[in-house]
Amino acid sequence: MAARPGSVARWPYSAARFALAISVLLLPSVAARAQEASPRAAALLADAERHYAAGNHDEVIEQLRTLRLRHPAAPELPHALLLAGRSAVALDNGYQARYLLGRALEATVDLELTLEAATLLATLLAEQRDFCAALTHLEQAIAAAARLPRPDQAAALHLRASSTSLRHIPSGGCAAASALGLHDLPAKERAVWHYDRVRADALAAAERAVHKELARSLMWTLLPAQSLGLVDGSVSALATDRDDLWVGTWNGGLARYATPSRRVLPFDEGGAAMAPLSVRSITATNRHVFVGTLQGLNVYSKASGRWRELPPFGDATTADRISAVVASGDELYVATLGRGLWRGKIPAVLQGDGGAWNDVAAVGTGLPGAHLNALLLHGGRLWIGSQDIGLVTLDLETQQLATFDQINPRIGPRNVTDVVAGHAGELWVTTFGEGLFRWRSRTNRVTHYTAANGNIPDDWVMSGIRTPSAMYFGTFGGGVARFDEEAGRWSRIGLPEGLPSLDVAVVAYAEGVLYFGTLGAGVAALSERRGRPVLAALGDAR
Repeated sequence: MAARPGSVARWPYSAARFALAISVLLLPSVAARAQEASPRAAALLADAERHYAAGNHDEVIEQLRTLRLRHPAAPELPHALLLAGRSAVALDNGYQARYLLGRALEATVDLELTLEAATLLATLLAEQRDFCAALTHLEQAIAAAARLPRPDQAAALHLRASSTSLRHIPSGGCAAASALGLHDLPAKERAVWHYDRVRADALAAAERAVHKELARSLMWTLLPAQSLGLVDGSVSALATDRDDLWVGTWNGGLARYATPSRRVLPFDEGGAAMAPLSVRSITATNRHVFVGTLQGLNVYSKASGRWRELPPFGDATTADRISAVVASGDELYVATLGRGLWRGKIPAVLQGDGGAWNDVAAVGTGLPGAHLNALLLHGGRLWIGSQDIGLVTLDLETQQLATFDQINPRIGPRNVTDVVAGHAGELWVTTFGEGLFRWRSRTNRVTHYTAANGNIPDDWVMSGIRTPSAMYFGTFGGGVARFDEEAGRWSRIGLPEGLPSLDVAVVAYAEGVLYFGTLGAGVAALSERRGRPVLAALGDAR
C-alpha cells in the first residue's frame, strides 16, 4: 500500500516487525497468558536446542525469534535469549549477539545463566575492543560465580578481569558501572584487586601461564627519581618506618614516601636545603630518623617535622663521613669512613653536644678499623663490616672487640659491604669483589658463594635482606641474587623479570614488599605475594 503524498509514515518493513510491534502493544495480555503459553514455548526451545546441537544456527535464530514474538513473557525466555546469543556468536554476528546476550542478562535472575551470559558477552566485547563494557560484565560474572559458589570459575574470571584492567583500560579507569563497585579505581589498582583474588590452584594449565605473565606485570611498582621528588636516581640507602619508605640518594638528598597512599610526603620546614645531601645510611626510632651522610649526621624529628645537623664527634672540627647508623635501646652506634666507630646516648646526642660521643676502639689493636661500611645488631653483638680488616665483632655486654678470624678464619675478605641476619642464627657477609659468605653459628661452618661456582650472578655484592621466604642480595652489575632457604636453590632477578637496573645498591623489606634501590633507576618495589608464580619459576643465578 502506497503512502499518501507528503506523509512521513511508512508501512513496517516486514510482517515479522509488524508482529513484534503488535506484541509490544499487547504485552500485558500476553503476560497474563504466560503460563498457558509455556508448554509451546518449551517445545520451541527444545527444538532450537536440537538445531544448535546439529550446528544449524540459522534455524536456531528463527525458532527462537518465533518464541520471543509469541511468548515474550514465558519463563523460557532468558534461556532462549542465551541460546540465540550463542548462535549469533557462532554465525559471527557480533552486533546481534551483543544485543541478545544483554537481553538475556536483563531477563534473568538465574545465577548459572547470568554466569554464562555475562562471560560470553564479556568475551565478545573484548574482541570488539569495548574493554570497559567487557570488564563490567566480567565483574557481573564474578559476582554470580561467587554466589554459586564456583571457585574455579571465579578464579579464571578474576584472572581475565585483572588482565583486562591492566592492558586495556585507560589510566583514568573505567567509566562503566561495575557489579563489584570498582569503577572508580585506576586501571592498575583494579587489576591488582582482581589479581589478589585469583586462586592459582583452581586455574587450568593454560590459565596458569596467563597468571604467570600477569604476575610479571603486577609484581613491580617502579619509583623513579622524578616520582619521589628527587633529582638523583641513584639510591644509596633505604629504610622502612611503619607506613613510610625513606629513600636516600648518592648526591640528591632523600625523600619520604607513604606506601599506602603512594604519595611523597614533603618535609614541613626547610625543604631540600634542610634535607641531607649525600646519604649513606638511614635508621628510624619511635621519635626520630637518623640519617648518615658524607656531610655528617642529621636527625629528623617526627613530632616537629624539622631537620637538624648534629656536630662532629669528639673534638673534630670537620664533618664526619657517616657510612652506617644503628640504634640499640637509647644508644646510637655510628660507623664512619676514616674515624672508626662511635657510640652515644640518644638523649645526650640530641642536645647537640659533640662530647656526648665515645670512640669505640680497642687500644693498641687497630680494631674495629678506621674505614667502616656496615653495622648489624644480632645475637648480643654488634657486627661491623670494614673496608680493610674484614668482619669485626663487638660484644655489647663486655664491650670487647675481636676479628671474626678468632671465631672462624675461613671468612677472609677484607672489604665487607653488608652483614645480614639469616635463619636460625646464621650470618651472611656480602663483599665487594669476593662474593658472599654464609656462617652457620650452630656448627661454626662457613660456605662461600661466588659467580664462578654458579651460585650468584656477580661477586660485587652490595647489600642483602631476609624475608619470610628467601634471602635477597643486590649486586653491582648482576641484578639481584635470590636464595630459597627451604629449597637451598639460587636464582636471579634481572631485566627479563622486570628489574629496571642490574646495579642494586641497597635492599629493604616491609609488609610483603621488597624495595630495591638501584643506581640510576630509582626504587623498584616487588610484591613477593603477587610475584610468587614468577619467583618460583626463576632460572639459576647465571
